[in-house]
Amino acid sequence: MDRAIAAARGAQKAWARRPAIERAQFLRRIAARLRENVARIARTITEEQGKVLGLAEVEVNFTADYLDYMAEWARRIEGEVISSDRVNEQIFLLRKPMGVVAGILPWNSPSS
Repeated sequence: MDRAIAAARGAQKAWARRPAIERAQFLRRIAARLRENVARIARTITEEQGKVLGLAEVEVNFTADYLDYMAEWARRIEGEVISSDRVNEQIFLLRKPMGVVAGILPWNSPSS
């Protein structure tokens, strides 16, 4: 995990400079690869977890759908204009990548 976090931190600045729509394309490519490999991934899930093959296939496809859904948010990145307590002042709130995040799933289930 330490190596993965170090690699992600090393790539973060260049990744954050990419436009959101370009970052979304990476998510779409991952989703496409998942769909190309549903049978193999589902078989692995079944072998590792004992999950019914049909359900494992549904979960792989759901994960791909979820990545596509999240990629669409790249077109919806918005900011906000907030009224300030000061006269004639507005606060502009913008969203941008801030850093590396790691997650550990504490159960035997796919990433969906």
